[in-house]
Amino acid sequence: MGFTVEQFIKLLHSKEEIQEWLPGIKKLSNEARRVFVAFNNHYRGQAVQNARMLRELLSI
Repeated sequence: MGFTVEQFIKLLHSKEEIQEWLPGIKKLSNEARRVFVAFNNHYRGQAVQNARMLRELLSI
């Protein structure tokens, strides 16, 4: 999967963007005991917001 520089450094993802990742995450979870998703963080703490959105969307 390729990313543009703008996409790569974007620190706060929308709910819609994170929803696009769900099929891949769920597929991996069927193939592995654990799946880790990491978000790029900085002083605004946007990775925490993204992780909370993901957790909500996965209903975990």
